[in-house]
Amino acid sequence: MLTFYYSFHLNQFNKVIQIVFTPAVQWTFLVGLCYTPRVSKSPADLEINGHPLVSLNGAFVLIALYCTYYIYLDRLFGMAYSVVAAPPLYLFAQVFFASVGRTLAWRYALAIHLLSWAIQLVSHCLLERRKPALLSALQASMLVGPLFSFTEILFLGGYRRSLYNRVHARAKREIDIARGRLSPPSSPSKPRRR
Repeated sequence: MLTFYYSFHLNQFNKVIQIVFTPAVQWTFLVGLCYTPRVSKSPADLEINGHPLVSLNGAFVLIALYCTYYIYLDRLFGMAYSVVAAPPLYLFAQVFFASVGRTLAWRYALAIHLLSWAIQLVSHCLLERRKPALLSALQASMLVGPLFSFTEILFLGGYRRSLYNRVHARAKREIDIARGRLSPPSSPSKPRRR
């Protein structure tokens, strides 16, 4: 999955754009899901303006599903994402929703959401000179995009360098094949029947 996503993100400036704006897109989804009803109310809920800081609502369920899927894909990256990235995204969405209020939160989130997508799409066209991964495989992009942004930060810090080198080499090969610079690997020929 990472190879697929990396094959659309080799330009360094585009990677920075993805690192900033992919989590912004995910965060705006979480803000939108703060409107969903919470499953249960605990007497120990911490609240801001009557909205719980942590609640079992759609935002919680989505971030839990992302964490579970990422742990399934790669235990180390998934656990790191679950501890380092997911809680701030979720909590900031909850705090933003509670602080701004129901009437304005979705408007701000929608504006940030549209701006984040626009910047990413333009950067793909200008910097990568190919259509974004989103247009090739929507589901994979929505599932792996946030993990890509997170792993890119870890890779920049030197974490799991050998994995990065393998993924980067495969992604570069995929791009070369897509651009016609290399032929796709040939499939083994079938023996002839006599």
